[in-house]
Amino acid sequence: MSEHRLPCGGIGIGWFLFIIGFFLAAIPWYVGAFILLCAQYDAREKPGYVACLIAVRLLILFSRVFKLRF
Repeated sequence: MSEHRLPCGGIGIGWFLFIIGFFLAAIPWYVGAFILLCAQYDAREKPGYVACLIAVRLLILFSRVFKLRF
């Protein structure tokens, strides 16, 4: 039995949000982190959502260490 194809060209929404987060001021990373923590998702997309969560956490950490404002 084959599984359905993932959205966004087969990479999944999690990885899509992670990639476009570099170009759209990290807002998609917050969306991915919210989906990981608060919504149901396909288990195959979990690594992309986890990458978004890690990126958000690092962004917060670096902004506090280097006193950056976003």
